[in-house]
Amino acid sequence: QYLANTANRETEEDWFAPQVFTMASQFLETSDPGQPFFLMVDCFDPHEPWDPPEEYVSIYGEGYDGPEPTVPEYRDAGWIGERELERMRALYSAEVTMMDTWLGNFLDRMNELNLFENTLLLVLSDHGHAFGEHGFAGKVSSALYPELTDITFFIRHPGGKSAGETSDFYASTHDVAPTVLGALGIEPPSPMEGQDLSVLLDGGEPGPREHFTAGYHEHVFTRDENYAMFARDDGSEAKLFDLKEDPNMNRDIAGTNSDVVKRMWNDYVLKDAGGPL
Repeated sequence: QYLANTANRETEEDWFAPQVFTMASQFLETSDPGQPFFLMVDCFDPHEPWDPPEEYVSIYGEGYDGPEPTVPEYRDAGWIGERELERMRALYSAEVTMMDTWLGNFLDRMNELNLFENTLLLVLSDHGHAFGEHGFAGKVSSALYPELTDITFFIRHPGGKSAGETSDFYASTHDVAPTVLGALGIEPPSPMEGQDLSVLLDGGEPGPREHFTAGYHEHVFTRDENYAMFARDDGSEAKLFDLKEDPNMNRDIAGTNSDVVKRMWNDYVLKDAGGPL
């Protein structure tokens, strides 16, 4: 429906994010104030195509008259010139700003309805995008650098527990359901793979998670406190980075640290997967 309607948009409310958050606000307004509820607001924006209203684009630059890079090619950044890449960053920033504006409208409505007093709020992003970092553009499965993998995960407790604090626990999306249940004091009917992060709000620690693994198409990613590595799902073409010396992952040291690569592949990737991928 979104793609079909893009050609007919006339006002800001015709974009996807405004529609989603408007409907979410209407749900809050019509819900029974005496009953608990669970609401998941899943907004496609700021996903491409990056074509937000001009009022947001103008914040990040004016006077551009070249082709509009609203949809990137997922590969090395050699396909796009520097001026066009700068424009793509501006379009993405504008789309994020539109998204933030309408999230803010939704949170304002929560505040007006006094829902912050008794509602747990979680806010997550999906993934990042490369805009020339490490020589890539888009969401490239063979370039699992921080600009793609490190995302937002906010938790706001209605009582203000641990307000303003951060954690370096390796949290991910599979922790969302256990966290919601834990905050409500509900025991899952069967074990869940994720961790209950609500214990962090009381100064506790979730169960040990000393490393992290993930997969994206034909590539895998893993990291611990010292190293990050990504490779093809057969272990080939591995890249390794020393996070203590090189937190932005600019220097691949796999060639001189094959023992670390082998350990992370066997003890992290294959062990977590339960066998070959």
